[in-house]
Amino acid sequence: MKGPFAQHPVLKHALGAEKQPFLSSGPRVWTYGQFLDQVQKTAAGLRKIKPKTLGIQQHDIFNFLVILFAAECAGKKTVILSPQLGKGDIAQLAKKIGFKILPHPNPLPKGEGDRSKKKNPSPPGRGQGEGVCRRGEIILTTSGSTGLPKGVVRTWESLTAAVSAAPKKGRSIWLLTYDFASFAGLQVILHALMNQDQIVAAGRDPVKAIKRAKITHISGTPSFWRGLLAQISSKDLPALKHITLGGEAIPAELLIRIKKKFPRAAITQIYASTEMGACFYVRDGKPGLPASVLKGRANAVQAKIAGGELYIKSRRAMKGYAGAGRAAGWFATGDMVRMENNRIFFAGRKSNIINVGGFKVYPYEVEEVLYQVPGILQARVSGEPSGLLGNLVRADIEITPEAREEDVQRRAVALCQERLARPKVPRVIAFSRKPLVHGSKISRRS
Repeated sequence: MKGPFAQHPVLKHALGAEKQPFLSSGPRVWTYGQFLDQVQKTAAGLRKIKPKTLGIQQHDIFNFLVILFAAECAGKKTVILSPQLGKGDIAQLAKKIGFKILPHPNPLPKGEGDRSKKKNPSPPGRGQGEGVCRRGEIILTTSGSTGLPKGVVRTWESLTAAVSAAPKKGRSIWLLTYDFASFAGLQVILHALMNQDQIVAAGRDPVKAIKRAKITHISGTPSFWRGLLAQISSKDLPALKHITLGGEAIPAELLIRIKKKFPRAAITQIYASTEMGACFYVRDGKPGLPASVLKGRANAVQAKIAGGELYIKSRRAMKGYAGAGRAAGWFATGDMVRMENNRIFFAGRKSNIINVGGFKVYPYEVEEVLYQVPGILQARVSGEPSGLLGNLVRADIEITPEAREEDVQRRAVALCQERLARPKVPRVIAFSRKPLVHGSKISRRS
């Protein structure tokens, strides 16, 4: 039964759970056995193609995971491409990194409901191919929310360094809200897979996915949680035990709202990045990071602040950017922070600073005020070119269905004038007819 997977740092954990549900996507359900069987079959086919480095872009999560592990079993290096990436970005990445996009017509099984497929897949390793799954390198791509994505070289060991695989009572059911091809999405998948848990893909309608399964764990960005809180009640998630937030700055008002709606669920804030991996976990219910993270000089993850920017050194870090050599030493995160009351608060991304007549404005501090205005669902603050001041502050706002634009605008202007210095007050407020969230985050890319 062990076949080629016994030595793999991830897939070995799936052995023994072949009859358990692994992944649900819409009405389709796959067991661990179906997944491992398809990995083995697909690997046999991939061994026959010539390119050694393959770019994988799939819009179906099961296909993606099968090909990801099958390519490694076939001795290929893989470049993971988000479904959100356009052809232009992919062409530039392919030129810089050097890979071929894997042509694939997706001839994979549709799940348990397809009775034309075999009910009992062959045990992995029996006449389905050759060799064993090797511990290769994987190249992830950054989100590209602020510019051209970069290729980040990773190993399974570094990707799973913060994942605990321990015996527990009962199986958890995870709602996957992140892009499955992102670092955050892979962390959820790996955590579930290595603990023989079940993954439920949120897809385009997370509320429908939630009502279809007894979700116990949800990990998502603040942007995702704002949207979800507007659509569900605690009655929709009676089995919810654990909530995690990450990927964006997490304001106090959102933590309060989540705790109020789900008082029995544990809440964990995660600071992580594609380059540095999972760095810090905060479970005290307060925004930001405790200043004690700056004292952990002997820990796996170290932090320091220089010039107002957070720097990280981690044993869980990437090997380096693809095509740019190995990474070493302290990594400049691009996150600007401030110390207040023995706490580290995030001010915003260094690349997003707005210069208003020589006055520095961080979009996040303006957005934090806007989110306190009733009726605002999502907000994105950016610079609007001005001949006099260089830039003015612009706020693009997405409102809830029941809100009225004139009421929201009046309240937003009044609150910003009350809470913010004059240069930080939005001079332009635009109501977006399209969602501001792309993937799982507010898109900052112009």
